Amino acid sequence: MNITKELLDGSLKLKIDGEVTIQHAEEIKSALIEAARITDSLDLCISNATDIDIAGLQLICAAHRTLKDLNKQFTISPGSIPEALKETIKVAGYHRNKGCFVGSDNACPLKE
Repeated sequence: MNITKELLDGSLKLKIDGEVTIQHAEEIKSALIEAARITDSLDLCISNATDIDIAGLQLICAAHRTLKDLNKQFTISPGSIPEALKETIKVAGYHRNKGCFVGSDNACPLKE
């Protein structure tokens, strides 16, 4: 698993390659906390993620909630969720058609 960061026009792009799983949860959590601290807009790219589990999904949702609570932006790069991960998201019950309940815009980064 590899995490890279790139600051572009005030937005931080956080790219996670490899497994977004419990085995890497502490490292991913630390990167997400740092991102929330240093930017007002976080764009998460998981296009090269090879696996995701419930811990990875919970970290993404927690980051979304935290950033929304801080009046900051959180997005997942358009088209960056590989098809194999979309199936895991559905099986785990995280699939959204309308969005989640975080924030007034009812947006969810896992929404299709």
